[in-house]
Amino acid sequence: MATNIKPIPLQLDNQPSTAITQAILGQFAGTKEQQIVTASGSRLTLHRPDPSQGKIVTALSHDVFGIIRAIAAFRLAGSNKDYIIITSDSGRITIVEFVPAQNKFNAYISRLSETLDVGYANPVFAALEVDYGDSDQDPTGQAYEEIEKQLVYYELDLGLNHVVRKWSDPVDRTANILFQVPGGTDGPSGVWSPNLTDEDAPQIYSIVATGARSTFRTLKTRFGAEYDEKKEMSGTVTCLSLGEVPEGRQRSQFLAVGCDDSTVRILSLDPESTLENKSVQALTSPPSALSIMAMSDSSSGGSTLYLHIGLYSGVYLRTVLDEVTGELSIHEHVSLVQSQPSFQSICSRPCYQGFMLTPLNYPALEWGWNFSSEQCTEGMVGIQGQNLRIFSIEKLTNNLLQESIPLTYTPRRFVRHPEHPCFYVIEADNNILSPATKQSYLRILPL
Repeated sequence: MATNIKPIPLQLDNQPSTAITQAILGQFAGTKEQQIVTASGSRLTLHRPDPSQGKIVTALSHDVFGIIRAIAAFRLAGSNKDYIIITSDSGRITIVEFVPAQNKFNAYISRLSETLDVGYANPVFAALEVDYGDSDQDPTGQAYEEIEKQLVYYELDLGLNHVVRKWSDPVDRTANILFQVPGGTDGPSGVWSPNLTDEDAPQIYSIVATGARSTFRTLKTRFGAEYDEKKEMSGTVTCLSLGEVPEGRQRSQFLAVGCDDSTVRILSLDPESTLENKSVQALTSPPSALSIMAMSDSSSGGSTLYLHIGLYSGVYLRTVLDEVTGELSIHEHVSLVQSQPSFQSICSRPCYQGFMLTPLNYPALEWGWNFSSEQCTEGMVGIQGQNLRIFSIEKLTNNLLQESIPLTYTPRRFVRHPEHPCFYVIEADNNILSPATKQSYLRILPL
């Protein structure tokens, strides 16, 4: 299963919006007939009146993948048809033309939010670009590591009617969005930071008016320390787990990171060695879920720190995490789970696990967590489809579940059907008549 594919969310409404926020009237088809354009949420709809039927017919409906704020109709000089101006919540002003021959909308001009204010000069807009031409031809991946992300400025030459790439500046590879900043003679010509004391921690200045006790106050965080660390991993991160803060400590010691190269890495969270690699464990499949949990150990009388690992292949692993060095080692231990922390693994068949892995005879759950109340002191809560299920394990010492079906006679042999989920059982007893024989004798004997 490929785990390095990053999903891109796309929202599509199953039920289109029916609340019309605005409607305009115009000759959008280029004929003398007038049409009505309505905006309802993210949908733009063109209606035309039908005099023969005496009602309005929907000619075209289109989703714009955004929330329409306002629409207006206008006509260019010398044109015989009206155009539509649309403003949306994405920061665009779009001019749309209705093409009756193809029965669709065509976007002519779409002003991006990255457009710069240049007054009456040629329009200039900015974009973030990455050139992957060399990396696509390099199987070693070295060219990909050397790629630079650039901020590129384009100019629309109104005289020649084409776009020209003016200049570019290298930026950080994590840059992903652009914002307009007021500049020139009408703005601050840059970004100003209200850091008056040249400290890392921000401050808030305020006045409190209480008569003779009025004060001018400065607010800032008590601790101005902030850790900003970045670590390059060997592959795409598929799961993370941060253990609970131990009693008497201020932070958790380790961070478990699972990557799509079938490895689990333990990183240090100590301020002096932040994100330092402590240990690595290779797996047979990419990990899908991790959980660091301290559980009681009856042999030592204390607790042991475990790392629970779920793989995409459906395999569950449990390793011991050394609380001092961060090393991972396989350890097997069997103990009861009464009043102790436990772990539930969600897969094709749910399993309840403390120090003992036991499959549950229960419908497959999609999510589960511990549950405690007056009626159910030690239970589990899970989601199965549209149902919320709460259950408990009555006897943890018995790992076998028996279901009995009463038989009429002593079974001698049984065999399973090769295709259908059923069994055939042969039963026989000495000096016992079958039910059919009994019924035949009862019919012969006089009453």
